[in-house]
Amino acid sequence: MTDNPDTPHLLDRERRTWLISSGIAGVVGIAATAIPFAASFAPSARARATGAAVPVDIATLPPGGILTAEWRGKPVWVVHRTSEMIASLQGQESMLADPASSRDQQPEYARNPLRSIRPQILVTVGIISFEILLYLVFIKTLPVLHGDAAHR
Repeated sequence: MTDNPDTPHLLDRERRTWLISSGIAGVVGIAATAIPFAASFAPSARARATGAAVPVDIATLPPGGILTAEWRGKPVWVVHRTSEMIASLQGQESMLADPASSRDQQPEYARNPLRSIRPQILVTVGIISFEILLYLVFIKTLPVLHGDAAHR
């Protein structure tokens, strides 16, 4: 080591250059790692399509008719209610779990007695209990299959 007064100044500049370049390399490395890592948290196209809206044409759905579509792997029933169907709902509030539609799962536009934007159109996800399924199959369907019109 020499006693040259310029040497410490040269070493400081060299150190500063290495510090800056290693800092830039570190930032680039962190960004190269963090961007794909953060992007991996975004849902895939398949997952986005699973929860996306399902287009259903109800223009040809006759009154009293039912249309089934699939959404998130579950059946969705679209029913074109007749005026008789709507009238039969009066006085059935005691059978409902949430008659006032006050639970958060109910969208704002469906917080009404008919739970729909248009009274004649009902859209519901087809999740039913086993007891209801048995009722529909054995009480409602079988007599119809055997010609008993009284159970329709």
